[in-house]
Amino acid sequence: MNVQCNVSNSIGYQLADAFLNVIDQTKLDVRPQPKYVVDPGKVLEVPIMAVADPLYHRLLTYRWSKVKGGQAVSKNPADPVYVDVSNTLIINATGFDRDQAFLEILGNYSCLVSMGLEKGEGDVVVYTHISSDEEEAKAEPPKINSGFLKKIFFWDVTDSKTLDCTADGIPAVEYEWHRNGVKIVEQPGSVEVSGGRLQLLRPTLNDEGFYQCFASNAHGKSMSTVVEIQKAQLLDYKTLPVANIGTHDVGSHVTLTCRDQPMSVPTAVYDWFIGKSEAIITGGRIVIDQVGDLHFINVEMGDELAGEKTYNCSLYNVVAQLRVSGSPTKFKVNPGMVSAQNRMRA
Repeated sequence: MNVQCNVSNSIGYQLADAFLNVIDQTKLDVRPQPKYVVDPGKVLEVPIMAVADPLYHRLLTYRWSKVKGGQAVSKNPADPVYVDVSNTLIINATGFDRDQAFLEILGNYSCLVSMGLEKGEGDVVVYTHISSDEEEAKAEPPKINSGFLKKIFFWDVTDSKTLDCTADGIPAVEYEWHRNGVKIVEQPGSVEVSGGRLQLLRPTLNDEGFYQCFASNAHGKSMSTVVEIQKAQLLDYKTLPVANIGTHDVGSHVTLTCRDQPMSVPTAVYDWFIGKSEAIITGGRIVIDQVGDLHFINVEMGDELAGEKTYNCSLYNVVAQLRVSGSPTKFKVNPGMVSAQNRMRA
């Protein structure tokens, strides 16, 4: 059982501490401060000590790591960052200038204190931040500079998706991705998180939801806009009888309704065909409206189809790159008005 209480200090940095009531009572007797400063040529000590019921005190273990859950800090005193026999974190910057190697030892550290009973009941996690005077002088809270579409679609498990979240901040920021308000846990080969990059390698319906990136450092937290990820869908047309919409005079306005449209996510693009393959060229007197209906503004004799040919409404899903067609329709054109006009000209 893990118990954790979150506390924010005046600069918005989130600390984590816990007072646990399990078989014994484990608590921190010496707790690291939220922030420390170290500069080249200096040595910094970060102490920590937990206490427990004397019967179980010998079972307490300490694990320092750079970033929560990362690789354990070395116990070799020859390393610039190590943990001594008293479980104190030592930052030895005596051999450093203000170079990249020095910057790499700065950042967020955490210590996991566990009581080794069965499944590790009674964990205490402590976060602290190591920085330099110079870094403190130019400290900046995170600011996410990535923008995302409001909605992203995937078609099947082969349609992987990647979201890249980047943020500025001093010191360097750490990232978290949340789905529907819950932190995402990596699932190797399926859902992977690396820094600010989130990859859905084999997306399924379980991956649908609202995603948001969080970037934080010792001076605050920033969050991205929310992006919805949804599975694309395109159902097939039902088999419909041919709709014969009667006879219309030359020059009249004729509307062909796109009937019983199948569901499409995202919204499909509409086209009309003669038969299955002859696309109708729209523009001028022939247009398709926003709900998919086909309009002949001024119908002509040539718009009447001979034999078994029909006009068919077609839906195209741009994500799936699939098309379905249906709603077959026919009509006749009355040439009477044309004949009358021809007699008048004669």
